Amino acid sequence: MRLGIDFGTTRTVVACCDRGNYPVLSFFDDAGDTVDFFPSVVAEHKGELRFGLDALHLAAEHGWHLARSFKRLLARPRASDALVHVGGIEIAVTELISRFLASLREAILYRSNRPAAGSDERLIAVVATPANAHGAQRFVTLDTFRRAGFEVIGMLNEPSAAGFEYTHRHHRTITSKREHIVVYDLGGGTFDASLVHLSGRHHDAVATAGLNHLGGDDFDAVLADVVLSAVNLERKDLSRHARELLLDQCREAKERLNPNSRRIAIDLEAAIGADAPEPEVTIAVQDFYDAATPLVERTIVAMQPVMAKLDENVDEAMTEIAGIYVVGGASALPVVPRVLRGSIWATCTQVAVSVGGNCHWACDRGG
Repeated sequence: MRLGIDFGTTRTVVACCDRGNYPVLSFFDDAGDTVDFFPSVVAEHKGELRFGLDALHLAAEHGWHLARSFKRLLARPRASDALVHVGGIEIAVTELISRFLASLREAILYRSNRPAAGSDERLIAVVATPANAHGAQRFVTLDTFRRAGFEVIGMLNEPSAAGFEYTHRHHRTITSKREHIVVYDLGGGTFDASLVHLSGRHHDAVATAGLNHLGGDDFDAVLADVVLSAVNLERKDLSRHARELLLDQCREAKERLNPNSRRIAIDLEAAIGADAPEPEVTIAVQDFYDAATPLVERTIVAMQPVMAKLDENVDEAMTEIAGIYVVGGASALPVVPRVLRGSIWATCTQVAVSVGGNCHWACDRGG
């Protein structure tokens, strides 16, 4: 079976090649329900590790400790030698990721809606990697996938993958005078910006920049701080377990927000217990957006090398940019496109936002 795999900081998405179609696989949890991603999480209890949907299920049970966003560790300069604590154990980053990917392989084979493939269990994969990833990060990614049993035949820069999607969805904006797009990719744990040149079937990343430690996780932490500030508490005042429960609630509340949301309610007692100053805290969405805006502004600052390269390429070629493509799970938060529209609106012909493959808005400049 041929696969395309996006190993994300919070979610891993798998698409397969099926008779000319490329469906995203769904995975079955213990209740028989399906989700179209495999959670990038691990849970530990007395040395035992569980991954993905199993880890999320066990996280609520006493004694299990959930760890998220371990992919961020790959951005370390010596990730191949790094050790990390998961619950009560210490484990090499490469071993942790290899075991996660092995669990993903088992889920693809036995807990997904993959097309029937007889007895053939070969999983041949193209793996997406951040364009801003350093050489060691790419090597460790390739090595851990192979150790987990995948046959990796290629690694694709994520901006190039976004470029393919852009040309499919917004091909009318691309002309001989508009052959560049900027990909703004805000994921669960990292941010990448790239200038991509589109020419026929060729998609080349001309320039890249990014932040290895800024993503949806940081927005969750900001929301938690706003909630705690409302009752005169700080995260350091909570136990590790209470912090994890609060962050989980904030993550879920954040993902439910839409442009019409006005209030956010958090069950503080469920996270902290009987010591909670108030059973429930309700805050204004705008207060959260105000606190989160500096994070979005940091991504805009990080984009500056890409935008400078864009000016250079556009001026030399006497062309205009075709669009700015905003992708990644964290970009679904309404404050992200709102801040972007205010800061880069005049730069492009089109700004389009795609979250999970669905275009949420696309506007022509001046229209």
